[in-house]
Amino acid sequence: MSANITNQQIEDLKSASTLSIAVDESCDINDKAQVSLSVRFISTTGPTEELLGLLPLKGQTCGVDIANVVIECFEKQQIPLEKIFSISTDGAKSMTGARNGFVTILKEKINHEILTYCIIHQEALCAQKFPEEICKVMELVIKIINATAAKSLYYRQFKLANLKNF
Repeated sequence: MSANITNQQIEDLKSASTLSIAVDESCDINDKAQVSLSVRFISTTGPTEELLGLLPLKGQTCGVDIANVVIECFEKQQIPLEKIFSISTDGAKSMTGARNGFVTILKEKINHEILTYCIIHQEALCAQKFPEEICKVMELVIKIINATAAKSLYYRQFKLANLKNF
């Protein structure tokens, strides 16, 4: 039944005249990088938004890597890339970089003008309304986490220490 629904969604995508995609890179619970690829289009039943896939990234999370998995997904489903008319991303450098960003690479591959939008995460919107004291604490916590995650040895030790506490 699930395969039948997926096939119907893919056929609707193939018959749509244009597509809008939303792409977001993040990590799952096991710190595996993945790309969320959603597609918006007009089907026979009206405006539709579907999750086309959660695509695992191998290695790095550069614009080239993201572009490769998205293009591979479209080719696997035999959906023409030329149907894409807009892309929504989170605005990260790997997505919007002028030379090696995902959007730039996809524009070169598609070879027509594409509208681009920036998705602002809900956390960023909420943070704008926090009192100043909370923002200072959060900035410190984020700096500590980023410093720990940036050094793989510290990060592995941090993960081990947390596992022992549970």
